[in-house]
This record gives sequence, structure tokens and C-alpha cells, in this order.
Amino acid sequence: MAHRLQPGEQVRVRTRTHARGLLKPAIWLIVLCLAAGIWQGYLSRPDLPFWVSDYRGAWQITGYLVLGLLLFFGAVRPLWRWLTRVTYLTTLRVSQRIGWLRVQRRWLTLEAIERVQMRQSRRQRWARRGDLQLWSYSGHVWTLRNLPEIQRFTQLLEAELYSVRARYGYGYPGVAPNGPASYQNFHDHSSDPGVRR
Repeated sequence: MAHRLQPGEQVRVRTRTHARGLLKPAIWLIVLCLAAGIWQGYLSRPDLPFWVSDYRGAWQITGYLVLGLLLFFGAVRPLWRWLTRVTYLTTLRVSQRIGWLRVQRRWLTLEAIERVQMRQSRRQRWARRGDLQLWSYSGHVWTLRNLPEIQRFTQLLEAELYSVRARYGYGYPGVAPNGPASYQNFHDHSSDPGVRR
């Protein structure tokens, strides 16, 4: 589903969480495939206890149901979340679109952002990813986690902030006249307070 834009709004960056976050689901998938092979091999042994050999079909179904659930929660769901969580930087706001069929949207307008802070752990720095904290004038913080090319994203965001501040003058009140939203109207519907959905 396309990102909804306000009149005159242009997308500067469209990105997802860093693909390194898919490493754990990939490892989980490999482990579950090995477990399925071991389980199938165990059930094919001729020297099984009677309480296993007499109900071999039921044990197979139970084992594959358990493996299917683990596969869903350990690999499929994280992959789906990665595919359906998209972060946008536009000329008016920073926003996220989450989900495919039941879409949730969160955004923070640029005129509501007081400052940005980039945070990188040692591992994140090696992969050129990091977390970006957006501080609003209302005192709320929205953290965008594991953004790829975090330094480049931060530079582009700061350039857009500079453009907005130049447009409204230094020391602008933080709310653009007739803008798409203001930080005063944001509702706390998520774990990230101050972010409009």
C-alpha cells in the first residue's frame, strides 16, 4: 500500500530496519529444519518403545505442529514484521507504515522535532546501522531502531529540519500554520508516546 502524502509533500528516504535483524530468524529456520530431520529420523527407528511405535502417526503430527508453531513465531513473524515496517523521511515528517492488510501509521512532523540524537553500539557501528531518537517539543521521544546507513539518514533529516526552520524563521514556535499536524495534537496510542498514528 502506498504511503499517504500531504499536498506538496515529497518522500526523501524510504527504508526498512537493517537486514541484519533477519540473522536470528535465519538461524532459527536452520535449527528447526535440523530438528525436523532429527525427529523424523528418530520416529523411523525400529527399536522405539511401544508407547511411541504404536502411536507413530500421532507423534509425527504432534512434532510437526510444534515445529510449525516455532517456525511461525521464530522465523515467519519476524520476517513479516521486517517486510511490512517501512520508515519514511519526507519534506514534512518522519513516519512509519506498519502492517500490510491492517495498516498502522505513526508520524512526527518536522516542525515538532526539537532535536535528534543518533545512538550506535559497537556492533551497530560495524554494520553502519543505529538507533535514532527524535525529541519533540512536548518532551516525548520516539526511537527509530536499527536504521541502515544511520549517519546518512541523520544528515538528510537534519537538512530537512534546517529547511523547515529556515522557512519559519529561527525560534519558530514548533507548529506550522495550517500544517498537517502539530505536536500538541499527538495521541499516546503506542509504546512510543508523542507519536501520531
